[in-house]
Amino acid sequence: ELLEPQLLDGNEQGLLDEYLKLVRTNLVKWTNNMMNTASNEFTERTAAPATDSEKLYHMQTASLMFEMVNQQVSLAADSQQSTVMEQVIKECIQVMKDYQQRWKDLISAEMKKQIESPSATPPGLAEYIMAATNDQIKCAEFADAVLQRMESENLIKDRKSFESARDLLNVTMDDFFDVATHGANALLDLAFNDVKDPFSKLHTAAWYEEDPMGLIVVTLRDYNDDFRVHLNDYMFNKLIDWMLERLMIAQMDALRNRGVRLKFPACTDRLKQDRAVVFNFFADYKNPKALEDDFDAIEKLHEFTCSTKRSAYLTFYSMKRIYHDLPISLVEDILGRRDDMDRSSIKEVMDPIKEKFKEKDPIDATRLPTIFSKVRQ
Repeated sequence: ELLEPQLLDGNEQGLLDEYLKLVRTNLVKWTNNMMNTASNEFTERTAAPATDSEKLYHMQTASLMFEMVNQQVSLAADSQQSTVMEQVIKECIQVMKDYQQRWKDLISAEMKKQIESPSATPPGLAEYIMAATNDQIKCAEFADAVLQRMESENLIKDRKSFESARDLLNVTMDDFFDVATHGANALLDLAFNDVKDPFSKLHTAAWYEEDPMGLIVVTLRDYNDDFRVHLNDYMFNKLIDWMLERLMIAQMDALRNRGVRLKFPACTDRLKQDRAVVFNFFADYKNPKALEDDFDAIEKLHEFTCSTKRSAYLTFYSMKRIYHDLPISLVEDILGRRDDMDRSSIKEVMDPIKEKFKEKDPIDATRLPTIFSKVRQ
């Protein structure tokens, strides 16, 4: 203010805009270079991804990304201007969002190649998806560290501006977990793609002669052995929960497979055997007591599948009372595949069931969806 003419001469906003443009340009350039390198590693897979001291796979991008972010935060802190810091944080968040989208797109593109042309793709995709997934969890942790630094060092003094930046960072952290979830679901897609053939045999003639569920469990266990060692613990536990749900849904859908014939009484023992195999498999990863609730839906569906003509409605009613979104098409399809019921018997069982489906309980509209909302309608 002592200089004549004024040094800034009212051009403070112009200088800030120039500085932010420079920050944006550099961050985009550095991120593009980093992701180009990472993309080549991810798609070519000429060697296994790096591991850390805990044997978790990783890709290097998380640490590089937040090294750049922290450099920009430190430079902005030197200005001692809350406005500068707030805008720099927002520029960094935009780059993080672009980074997240690139990883989601990259994982999806490689998955598409793997599913459609497995023989033409290099091996090791599961390992690299684990590495990318672990990196997203690290990114969420690094973003939280930026937030803690912002708060502890009082880098944004204006309360409203701080809350705005804090909320944006919290959303960005959630988005990193979303990308990690995308990666974990891709791992499940790989695993379940490998068991499509045995799933197609469930409840068909081959099911009575072979053990397709045993093959399914052995295959999934092989995948889990790798996931357990090389995937972040939090994501591994989430993956097990999602795998359990997928397997429950797949078992339900398999009752409508082409060629399904429910032969009585043989199918009763086979369904019970399959449930036991799956339960014991997941008991290696989850508390067996908690698993009982997870298995309730499939047990009730199998109980209905194996019920007598006289008890069919009662077993249906006890299931429908808990699982309000049980689709009528699934009920009808199951009855149609029983070898102990002719058309008139099926009609006799279905008529009161159809009447029950016509009843609209107002409470159902407020109830949360159950696992039956995810089966084929």
